[in-house]
Amino acid sequence: MADAWIVDVVRTPRSKGRADGALHDVHPQELLAQCLRALAARVGFEPSDVDDVIAGNGILTGDHDAVGRLATLLAGWPQTVPGMTLNRFCGSAQQAITVAAMGVASGLQDLVVAGGVESMSRWDLTAGSVTIDGGNPDFRARFPTVPQGISADLIASLEGFSRTDVDAFAVESQRRAEVAVDEGRFDRGIVAITGADGEVLLARDEHPRPGTTLEGLAKLRPAFAEAGATYDAMALEVYPEVDHIDHVHHAGNSSGVVDGAAAAVVASDAWVAANGVTPRAPLPSRHSVQVLGTGDLLTQLARCCNPVPGDSIIGYITRSRGVTIHRADCFNVLHEDEKDRLVDVEWGRTGELYPVAVHIDAWDRVGLLRDLSTVVSEEKVNMVGVRTEHEEERITSVYLTLETTGISQLSRLMAKLETVKGVITVNRQVDGQRRSAGSL
Repeated sequence: MADAWIVDVVRTPRSKGRADGALHDVHPQELLAQCLRALAARVGFEPSDVDDVIAGNGILTGDHDAVGRLATLLAGWPQTVPGMTLNRFCGSAQQAITVAAMGVASGLQDLVVAGGVESMSRWDLTAGSVTIDGGNPDFRARFPTVPQGISADLIASLEGFSRTDVDAFAVESQRRAEVAVDEGRFDRGIVAITGADGEVLLARDEHPRPGTTLEGLAKLRPAFAEAGATYDAMALEVYPEVDHIDHVHHAGNSSGVVDGAAAAVVASDAWVAANGVTPRAPLPSRHSVQVLGTGDLLTQLARCCNPVPGDSIIGYITRSRGVTIHRADCFNVLHEDEKDRLVDVEWGRTGELYPVAVHIDAWDRVGLLRDLSTVVSEEKVNMVGVRTEHEEERITSVYLTLETTGISQLSRLMAKLETVKGVITVNRQVDGQRRSAGSL
């Protein structure tokens, strides 16, 4: 398989997703079309060379119908350039990038533009079903589903996140956004949106709210408590371990309602080399592990031990899924009966991100999660999951799911997490066992 590369990425500024938002009167086709034109101008490719345009969208009705194909035409690109639209709800644009990478990695495509667009202020809120069950009572009886807001409150109730916890996280998020905007961190990727007369309609995000405070958020009423009168019982039916749902989310700590679009150029090794461009980042089509003494084989990282670069590793030949890569001291490897299935492997090109689990025990206090997440952010590590458990009086266990480049970065992060006020221990989770920074 070939590698897929992100050559460049652009996005519109995010406007408020309501009738008085700066982009409300701009059709979503035009928002995406302006991103497409900007990419062609910045990268310097001929639109006729594009193998496909893939747009993610979470509603696929009304103004957003077939937006991938229609925006391609509106951008002035040749009719021979295909376009498609897909829907994986809030992950639609991410899925579009994934599909583009798959096409390039397969060798069938060399140049794909992928992204997404949502004009939430123009959504037809009467379309579809808020329970995402197609209005089918038989399905609902077997798989009761609830709106996202109820789900978010349910997760908070299950994991023990209080209103103060989520408000503190929101305040910190707004603070970081303010710093990033002031330092111009988003400037490289933002394309100012213009009207038909060429006048700039929006050049900076108008959605963030700098200066947000805990005191201000405390005045907002829960957004989903009223809907809970209808849907809480459905959620509790599936999760009987919770006796009630705390409605902790509101307009100030929930995901934003915005209008905007974004697009990325995804290209093959051959296209990058032939056109002399410098990619922004790789989209790995396989993990950077080489099976010694063989050609290019399908490899995947074992979830039981989640190895990262710097770990000693070994491969296990599966019956149908290629070679799984384990830590050399993985319990499953050490107790494997069929030793002839084990093969030597080594790390190849680095720079990718690898999942790792970290377990922190700390004295419970207000602001603990905020301080831990600040350290993670300062070390430029992605935090993709967090949950908490109260194991004994005043002691909280925090479980972080992180994405790291390898042992060196992970060791630095764990050492800094140990300095956070109230932290007792910080350990990496491997095979269900805890390992300190000194024994990674």
